[in-house]
Amino acid sequence: MKMIAKVSTTRPIAAFVESVGADGEVHSLKIVLPVGADVAKVKEAIAVAIDPDWISMDWHVDDVHEVVEGLTEGQAREVLEFAKRDHDANIGINWDSLRAAHEALDFEPIEKCRNGKPIDQCTCC
Repeated sequence: MKMIAKVSTTRPIAAFVESVGADGEVHSLKIVLPVGADVAKVKEAIAVAIDPDWISMDWHVDDVHEVVEGLTEGQAREVLEFAKRDHDANIGINWDSLRAAHEALDFEPIEKCRNGKPIDQCTCC
């Protein structure tokens, strides 16, 4: 099936195909948003995602955790926001710019559990 849109969100969004035409293209899609979702932002993200004149490269907090160990989820989000706001448009966002964003933020060391995970990510203690 053709991907209709990818919408970045911290809360789940469910999409269901309601009807498919004889040509195999999706004609109708039902989207279920979580309570409190910003519908205007979701509509805008979908419009950009299906417009062939746009491209998008997405980065996730998991990518930040891959290049910088020991961050909380909140700190990883701050790194993403910093990289988004302060990256060099000639280079874009890449692994090095994520590392540089982390270094620029200069976080205080965080408390870790007995297995070395940040306390807010611990499932063992």
